[in-house]
Amino acid sequence: MWIGAATGTPAHEQGVANGAASTALNIGNATGLAVFPAIADAGTGGKAGGDPLRATADGEFLVVLLTAAGMLLGLLVTLTLRKPAAAPDLPSARPSEEALATR
Repeated sequence: MWIGAATGTPAHEQGVANGAASTALNIGNATGLAVFPAIADAGTGGKAGGDPLRATADGEFLVVLLTAAGMLLGLLVTLTLRKPAAAPDLPSARPSEEALATR
């Protein structure tokens, strides 16, 4: 995630990219922690009175399926994004052979 956020980002904006990635991670964690138990409970289908272990497993299975679908959707979106243009060749920070020979 951090490499993806930093790739193609100018050096002076690396902190902003890192902050945005960190914020997205924390929002995702908080949202997942709030939403997934509610989905798991809805996935029990009112079976909690009869066999609570089976109902819990059914609800958790629904969460796993939805998570997998979200990951697949994220992969498809990622694959369809345009690749950034290649960065221009910048002069090397290392001294050239000629510069070293003249010293």
